[in-house]
Amino acid sequence: MQMRKLYILLLVVVMALAGCGAAETAKIKSVTVLDSDVETQEAGTESGADGTAGSDDGTTTAAEAGDDTAISDASPAESEPEVITVNLKAVGDDLIHSGFYNIGEAHGSDYTFMFENVRDIIQEADIAIINQETMFVYDKSQYSDYPCFGSPTGIGDALIAAGFDVVQLASNHSLDKGLTGISNTVDYFSDKGVLAIGIYTDEESASEIPLLEINGVTFVFLNYTYGTNGIAMPNSYCVNTFSDEEKVRDDISRARELADIVVALPHWGTEYSYTADSFQEKWTQIFLEEGVDIVIGTHPHVVQPYEMLTREDGHEMLVYYSLGNFISWQNKMERMLGGMADITITIEDGIISYEYDLIPLVTYIHSGTATTTYFLSDYDKTDHTYGATKENVTELFEKIIN
Repeated sequence: MQMRKLYILLLVVVMALAGCGAAETAKIKSVTVLDSDVETQEAGTESGADGTAGSDDGTTTAAEAGDDTAISDASPAESEPEVITVNLKAVGDDLIHSGFYNIGEAHGSDYTFMFENVRDIIQEADIAIINQETMFVYDKSQYSDYPCFGSPTGIGDALIAAGFDVVQLASNHSLDKGLTGISNTVDYFSDKGVLAIGIYTDEESASEIPLLEINGVTFVFLNYTYGTNGIAMPNSYCVNTFSDEEKVRDDISRARELADIVVALPHWGTEYSYTADSFQEKWTQIFLEEGVDIVIGTHPHVVQPYEMLTREDGHEMLVYYSLGNFISWQNKMERMLGGMADITITIEDGIISYEYDLIPLVTYIHSGTATTTYFLSDYDKTDHTYGATKENVTELFEKIIN
């Protein structure tokens, strides 16, 4: 009997050591999802997997009790792998022309009409991202249209109510209202507790890598713009740009150390072009080299294709070159077409996989008195001011994407 107990104890030790080794290889890029006992102790939390390999408490108790069944239950081979899913949705340019604030201010600064037909789907996402193209001003006399935009904070109230969690702000219009516009916009989203990225009011915050944890998975979002419409940067940190390649590479490297998923949100490309230009191709290659996981582009104001790229070592990177306008008053039918990136990230046993799609959207405008964005599948309007019927918008979307 003593020999049997000794044999069981030795067996448990061997299995526990093997289990720890197996769990170590199952980690994703960082220690956000912890599977091994040593990692769990360091984090001060329990492993997310039930019956994870090498559980010291479970196997020691089983050995002391001499219970063969308990030892078998603690075996790593019989543990079910932890499966984590996160759904991410992103839309393109929130481009606020005068038509929007004329309607909104006539209704008591209420801008919820802009998002009312897509709000439910946005709120279903674990993470929802929007490109807020225009900066906020508090003085109504400073509201302005193209080429130097200034927008009411009611726009921010509406997009937060719609369910957006991450707001990208580095664009060619970031300096339209100078440092005042940047300060207003940063302070607004900070007060609301919303993650706003790409513009900064001080050097310290500009150097930080902000983290967002969803379902135990840590994300980093990095937002850069190609330029600021020729407006000189008043300092080196107020707007993230692509001007310093070494800094961008360093940001990505730091992000990869901190996060499980790195998402780049570039403001890039040629306006009104349905295909990626050489600048987009260059930076796409840099993102892939540096290990970015997802790229979601904005700025061209029209939809561009999307694809999955694979590095030589097998690392995959999902790229949406442009989501087009989410909502705008631009006077061309093709600029009324936008897309919603719909990405489900699954992490199972340390392996990351994606299901992804691009859902077409259309902005409806009627005689300057009504405007909102619909999913193309729900859109049935025949009186669009710029001729955007369901049939011709569908044909355009299919032509671009296919």
